[in-house]
Amino acid sequence: MKNFDRYGVVELNNQNIIKTFKEKQPFTEGLINAGLYLINKNQFLSRQLPHKFSFEKDYLEKFVSEGKFYGLAQDKYFIDIGISEDFNKAQKELSRLTFDLTKIDKSWTLFLDRDGVINEDRPNSYVFNADDFIFLEGVTEVFKKLSQLFKHIFVATNQRGVGKGLMSQKDLDDIHKK
Repeated sequence: MKNFDRYGVVELNNQNIIKTFKEKQPFTEGLINAGLYLINKNQFLSRQLPHKFSFEKDYLEKFVSEGKFYGLAQDKYFIDIGISEDFNKAQKELSRLTFDLTKIDKSWTLFLDRDGVINEDRPNSYVFNADDFIFLEGVTEVFKKLSQLFKHIFVATNQRGVGKGLMSQKDLDDIHKK
């Protein structure tokens, strides 16, 4: 990518080990950090990290020198819908794609956002506990059908309420159990 400031940048060596990771700042070019991570939970939790921390600054930048982070460079379509301008662009571009549901089989994996997709969103607030978590109408029936189509279904959710100390990890675990 060229001339951007919304993404962190990674530099890979010829074994795809990430040599450097630099958080968001103006760059003239580089491989962007698309924000997709696969981590060993136990190794991650064994780190001495502050209770509130930035994953990119306090983890990736700090520990990249250990040579244990790998990356995969792709030169395919990418759009980050984190700002309204790009979200609207994605609505137009992706609406042109034809998607044949008959081609889905058990080798496919489905990724879903949580708030506003599975449960009622709480604008300008958070789902603080299991009582606040209200499934959208029909979602549980849809999941029964989706589980017959997809091998795996992952729910991806950014829960700043925990990081901000507005709710506990136990609260979040209780919500996910529900």
